[in-house]
Amino acid sequence: MAIIQASCPRCDTDRDLRPDQVRLVVYDDTPDRSYYGFFCYVCGENVSEPANVEVIKLLVVGGVRPEYVNIPSEARERHSGPVLNEDDLIAFGLALKNADPVERAKSDPRSGEPQ
Repeated sequence: MAIIQASCPRCDTDRDLRPDQVRLVVYDDTPDRSYYGFFCYVCGENVSEPANVEVIKLLVVGGVRPEYVNIPSEARERHSGPVLNEDDLIAFGLALKNADPVERAKSDPRSGEPQ
């Protein structure tokens, strides 16, 4: 089994880790967001560091199983208009709560007016 050496930036100690003690998260479309992490038993902190392509290759060769993240294209779209706020959500919830399904069923679907 491979041993992965990592340094904790918080307490400045070197750690020998097994592959199952390292978390590697790889973003498919934005590799600059990829990172690896581990728990430092010396200072008790979860450590997270950026992982470039070279680091990703080394960790995978060392036996670390990557977690691949694929961000949907909808999440990367540019949006315009005002941002929804808490009042908008409350108003929407009240509109749904006060909607009468019987009256909606009787209304003309083309005009929204009762028949």
